[in-house]
Amino acid sequence: MGEADGQQWEYTWFLATGDDALNDMMRKANALGEQRWEMVNFAMDQAKPFTATCFFKRSRLPGEAPEPPEAPRRFL
Repeated sequence: MGEADGQQWEYTWFLATGDDALNDMMRKANALGEQRWEMVNFAMDQAKPFTATCFFKRSRLPGEAPEPPEAPRRFL
């Protein structure tokens, strides 16, 4: 399924830093998974402070309104 058949997607991301970044990321991924979000990419930087970033997507259900946009975030 994709744009050709009318499928629409919404996206979000999560950034975790510090010594417990991977555990924070796992907790967030599990919580988002319960809400139908699928992790589509993962990146990490092992420089201090340790940083992990995950990107998620989920299909928008028919008739479901998109979530309001979040306030702009600075991407590190």
